[in-house]
Amino acid sequence: MSVNSFIPEIWSAQIFSDYQNLTVFGGLVNRDYEGEITGQGDTVRINSVGPITVNTYTKNSTSNLTVQDLTDAQTVLTIDKSKYFAFQIDDIDMVQTKPKLMAKAQENAGRALAEDVDSIIADCYVDAGASLTSTACGPTAITEIIGRIGEKMSQNNVPKTGRFMVVPPWFTKNLVQAQILKWIGLPAASTPAGAAAQGYVGSALGFDFYESNMLNETTASGSTGYQHYVMAFNRDAITFANQLTKLEAYRPEGKFADALKGLNVYGLKVVQPKALVCAMLTDSTV
Repeated sequence: MSVNSFIPEIWSAQIFSDYQNLTVFGGLVNRDYEGEITGQGDTVRINSVGPITVNTYTKNSTSNLTVQDLTDAQTVLTIDKSKYFAFQIDDIDMVQTKPKLMAKAQENAGRALAEDVDSIIADCYVDAGASLTSTACGPTAITEIIGRIGEKMSQNNVPKTGRFMVVPPWFTKNLVQAQILKWIGLPAASTPAGAAAQGYVGSALGFDFYESNMLNETTASGSTGYQHYVMAFNRDAITFANQLTKLEAYRPEGKFADALKGLNVYGLKVVQPKALVCAMLTDSTV
């Protein structure tokens, strides 16, 4: 690829597709509002309907039904974050390298966007509606801990279907050692499709488990090891929207090179805190 063959719509679609397919968190959140973004500073208004009241009906007695006026609530999602990438490739490198560096750089740009977005969504653990304090989580204790996380979600009336848990690699190892998962990854027919397949390691105990290196971590108290902020949620918990609003190929002044720059804008919000549980967990042998 070169500047001469640059078609913005095609390149943008390819980078965006690469990015979508490489995110873990990005495939698990609500993204219904992405089509409404044109640039940084945009606001997206998310409407929700309030609870419905159920009244008693008595045959041959109830003459007038109480008709409820629906109440609604509105949450504002602000597109307040923007990140860019920019790189150039010398003409000599373009001639001498096969496959061409520009195509590989384009792929890497999508990967970098995915990592950036996942790290931002992982920061949402601070807005969780429920949490577990620092807990050692080895193969013996892991079943109880998963059960406690599920219990907190059920106490908050989170539906039992569609629950995700994003975990670090050591957690996956302990799932396997505990024989909760007997292999990493399930047969293709059982694996989620598209973006939701990235990071998927299997399903058990009411959760679909996804592995990510983007979870926040801190030094465990009294230990040299690290604890991770494991996140359990469903698709209603977090709303995220982004758009690759600018993508330009150009010839830098004073250089014999092709260059590409892109601007990605996005915003996110925890709209259902009760559907998000954060657990501070430390790897353990027991």
